Amino acid sequence: MWISVLLFLVACEEPGISCDELQETPGVDLSVEPHDDMESILVADWTQTCAARTWLEYSFENDEWNAAPARDLVLGHADELALGIPFDTEVRLRVAWESESGTKTTDEVIAFTGTVPPGAPAAVMVGGDPERWDPDMRWVFTSLSDGMSGGPDGTFAVIVDRKGRLVWMRRTPEQWVSIHVRPSSNGEDLLVDHNAFWSFFGGATSQVVRLKIDGSVVQTHDTPGLHHPYTDLPDGSIVYANKGGEGMDSLTRATPDGAYINIWNCEPFHLELGIDDGCSSNTVWWDEKEDRYLQSFYSTDSIVEIDAATGRASHWFGHIPGAWDFAPPESAFYWQHGVHYTPEGTLLLSTQAGNETVVREYSLNEETETLEEIWNFGIGEGIYGDVMGEAHRLGNGNVLHNTGSTPRLREATREGEVVWDIMWPTRGMGRSTALTDLYAFAP
Repeated sequence: MWISVLLFLVACEEPGISCDELQETPGVDLSVEPHDDMESILVADWTQTCAARTWLEYSFENDEWNAAPARDLVLGHADELALGIPFDTEVRLRVAWESESGTKTTDEVIAFTGTVPPGAPAAVMVGGDPERWDPDMRWVFTSLSDGMSGGPDGTFAVIVDRKGRLVWMRRTPEQWVSIHVRPSSNGEDLLVDHNAFWSFFGGATSQVVRLKIDGSVVQTHDTPGLHHPYTDLPDGSIVYANKGGEGMDSLTRATPDGAYINIWNCEPFHLELGIDDGCSSNTVWWDEKEDRYLQSFYSTDSIVEIDAATGRASHWFGHIPGAWDFAPPESAFYWQHGVHYTPEGTLLLSTQAGNETVVREYSLNEETETLEEIWNFGIGEGIYGDVMGEAHRLGNGNVLHNTGSTPRLREATREGEVVWDIMWPTRGMGRSTALTDLYAFAP
């Protein structure tokens, strides 16, 4: 007994003494409860009785164990989040640690995630071929609602897994809608737009909220005039399409300290080209390497590339004077969304082709100022979304296509074969991003 007391006192005085030296089990008194605000997240607490490289393990299906990041812990209280678990799920959890004889674990405890909140959107169809999925896309971050104004159930920012199950959900306050949720450019935060243009206030009270996955707010960016799209920069600025008082979009940078910097205005650009149409955009994309923006305008079926340093339009595509040609002509885009340059330098977007929503990819021939179509997907399949949509090239070469107001996600190979297909009954899906590691967003 005196030896045990002495060892305990040594551990208290020297919290860095290892578990192997003490022959102790580090994770004792393990308890687990759902998070107070995000009930699909479980919070594990335990007493670390000695120093060890320690982590939380948890399993909720097929005896597969997931692991939180390992940490070098010393004596005292320890806690960890269990992420990526669907609502209404039984979970087995244990603490694991490295010892001289290999990995060891505590006994398991059982816990349950919370119930799905009322009105939360549920997928009505999921199918595909898991063997051909992009292995790095484990979840998708998007928003779902009954329409651009939110509908009776409002808007939900959600993270869904490959089976279409909700593993994270945040209801947007009723005076706003969320249609452009996205991870931050540094990969550490979740950005959720509170868009007031499509609800009651004409954009005057729009915001972009920077969150951790447990719901804690890092910063709220006021973005007055936010009409539709935005992006963020590494310094924490938000660059957004600003409708302003004249109804013509400009590109505005809201700095982290609350300043507003005008980057580019659409109105003088239209006047210079002799365009009488309005100026409303649906995509803002920033190219870090070249420090340039692509701004997509649904009002003119056009895309403008803007040099961030000079604030001038360098060239433009689509259906306005001076735009590049299309080859072949029938590959022209209309009502395009989600425009961006891929790492290979091609232009990838979602567009309408008659009564279908499809993907088109173009190479840029600068000598002839022509967009030359090199790939398309979805033509002849009859899937149509009247607003929104986007396409992203995944790491294994597949493309993830979001069909917007016909809320459906499809992953297709370069050969055009659909390997993942998921659909919801709601009226609209906002911007969507593939996620690999949820712990990147942990506090």
